[in-house]
Amino acid sequence: MTDNELLDAIRSSLASDGPLLSDVQRLGHASFCWRDIDREVTMLLIESGESVVAMRSTSEGRHYTFSTLDTTVDVAVIPANDHVSLIGWIDPVSELDVNVVVSTGEVIATAPVDDRGRFRVVVEHRGPVRLEFTHQPLVSTEWFSTA
Repeated sequence: MTDNELLDAIRSSLASDGPLLSDVQRLGHASFCWRDIDREVTMLLIESGESVVAMRSTSEGRHYTFSTLDTTVDVAVIPANDHVSLIGWIDPVSELDVNVVVSTGEVIATAPVDDRGRFRVVVEHRGPVRLEFTHQPLVSTEWFSTA
């Protein structure tokens, strides 16, 4: 096929208004409308009072976001050779401490939350933990892994 024949074939396919083109347009429109479905579902869950967890991984570690209608907790899990750093932020900000709790219910570490809602906790534990913030009512995250 020559270049001119190829251009003619492309022109004729683009000029066509047959069922294939309308299907492609319909599918393109549908995919564009659903481009942010994750955000929409998250907002529906938050508005209904459900807890929402999002997780992202990088080469340095994992980042979790725990959200409810009233509170958001972001925490980065950064592993090192002999420990794991949990660096995070809570909103709304208030004077409180954060406890790292293991599955037995034992608090393995505690750290203050600063006046901007930031905290940093270093633990040696590798496995499931959750964060509990010491104000009433008690705020805690879902379980996540430090492994």
